[in-house]
Parts: sequence; C-alpha cells; structure tokens
Amino acid sequence: MTDDRRTLRLTLEYDGHQVHGWQVQPDRRTVQGKVERALEVLLRHPIRVMCAGRTDAGVHALAQVCTARTDSELSTGRILRGLNGILPRDVAAVGVQDASPSFHPRYDATGKHYRYRILRRAGRPVLRRNRCWHLWGELDVAAMAKRLKRTGKLFVFLRRHRQPAYPATEMGGVRRLPVWRSSSLRGKAPRRSLRTALA
Repeated sequence: MTDDRRTLRLTLEYDGHQVHGWQVQPDRRTVQGKVERALEVLLRHPIRVMCAGRTDAGVHALAQVCTARTDSELSTGRILRGLNGILPRDVAAVGVQDASPSFHPRYDATGKHYRYRILRRAGRPVLRRNRCWHLWGELDVAAMAKRLKRTGKLFVFLRRHRQPAYPATEMGGVRRLPVWRSSSLRGKAPRRSLRTALA
C-alpha cells in the first residue's frame, strides 16, 4: 500500500536543558512530544515525527532534521509560522520544506556535527551554565588525538571528572577532533586551533 501523503522536512532548533531528550516518553516533556502536539494542532490530524538522530536530556540542537507526513495543503511558509506560534520558547522550527516521499532524515543524512564545550576556570559559569561543562583539570589533548587516530573513535569518560549524571560514552565514527583554546570571554579571537584528522 502506497502512502500518497505529503512529506514535510522540518529543521528544528532547541534548548535541551528542560526536556528529557528527543523521544516521546510517558509523562515526560520531550522535544518529539512538543513537535508532534504542535503539528497536530496546526494540521488537525494525528502525526508522527521521525528525526535524524535522537538527543539525550540536556542536549541542544541547532539543526535537527525530521520528517512528518500530512494531507494538509497548507503552504510551507504557513506551517513554519504556525509551528512557531504553537511551540514552546525552547523549541523552534527554523525551516519547513516539501521533500521527496522517499526522503529519510536518518538514512539520507551525510553527517552529524557535535560540539562539546569545556570551560576550564576556577569560577563556575553563570551565563553559560547550560552550554558548557565546567572542568578545572587539565585536558590531555595529545592522548585524545592519539586515541582518535588509532581507532577512529573517542571515549569520553565524564564520570572520571565527578559528573555522575553522565555515563561513559563512546562516540563512534569520529573522523575529526577540532580543539580550540579560546579567550572568547575577553572578546579575543581563539589563540590556538588544533585539528586532528584520521590518516
């Protein structure tokens, strides 16, 4: 049986600080739940959204791509404006396009970019408290680069640095590890850039 409904490609931006990740969970505030409810109000039928990659609680997104199918004839511009009028302030649609029925946000993705910000200073962050990991200790960038070059993967052991809320995580398929040491707090350009690529 063919699905003749229209395929919408949505690009979302969200602040993951106060949500329990992407995926719908019973009695939990999630990004997928908020987006699906907003689309159902706007398009007036039950809807399921599929994304390029689920994010965990506390993780933000600048360009999460997802799809939804609909019979609605609303223009993409009206859908974009309507979504942003319904969605909460920490979730926004930054793009809505018509896509090919065969488009799949996960399988058609050409790559994903992750940014981990570590603030190394004695004083705890205030304005960036939900945008960085506060760490006093030294980072062994050489060891990180060596691990990446040898295996193509990088272990991030956050538990070792007194962050019990985060499990030890394996980032698979990492091909590049850019590390910037920046004086951005003082409004200066980055002092040094280290880029490590697989051979």
